[in-house]
Amino acid sequence: MKDIILIGSGGHALSLLEMFSNYDDFAGYADIKENPDMPIPYLGIDEDVLRKYSPADFRIHNAVVYTAKVNLDLRKHLIQKFGKYESATLIAPSAIITPNSVIGNGVAVLHKAVINCSSIGSHSIINTGSIVEHGCELGTNVFVASGCTICGEAKIGNNVFIGAGTLIRDGITIVDNVIIGMGSVVTRDITKPGVYFGNPLEKFSVR
Repeated sequence: MKDIILIGSGGHALSLLEMFSNYDDFAGYADIKENPDMPIPYLGIDEDVLRKYSPADFRIHNAVVYTAKVNLDLRKHLIQKFGKYESATLIAPSAIITPNSVIGNGVAVLHKAVINCSSIGSHSIINTGSIVEHGCELGTNVFVASGCTICGEAKIGNNVFIGAGTLIRDGITIVDNVIIGMGSVVTRDITKPGVYFGNPLEKFSVR
């Protein structure tokens, strides 16, 4: 099995590493600068990894979520930048994923998350304690923050950010390129890209 290179060294990257009892599967990480808190070797910036570490020998995992603000395009850019590499899926030992669930490449499922007979698209993140109930379909690059509940049969598009503690009613459809603020309650379909938040959910702006 090829060793994994993490892209990014922020809090999410540290959380991913703490899911494992050792770091034997990790070659190191790339970032714009070295992070002394990271317990694996610093390999340089993205371009150093692309130049020195062949896709034939290494896998990558995109551990960048966002920087100062939610930026769906940042993760999309990194996914494309490292597109020649196999993407490693990382699953916490305490996560529960039922046998009939389908998990894409490059997905991260963190501590005590539950995925019940659902489909999770590539490069998505199901964060700590979140629940994805039966029959849900999540697209590519969907970020589900901590403590969210996505009820059964929900359909969520690509490049969607769902803030912490959000509740999404069963059967809801959400289009691509949507940001949902933390603590929101989604009781109706979201049919246009944009930024939404509230209980009940309201549109904040159209992107």
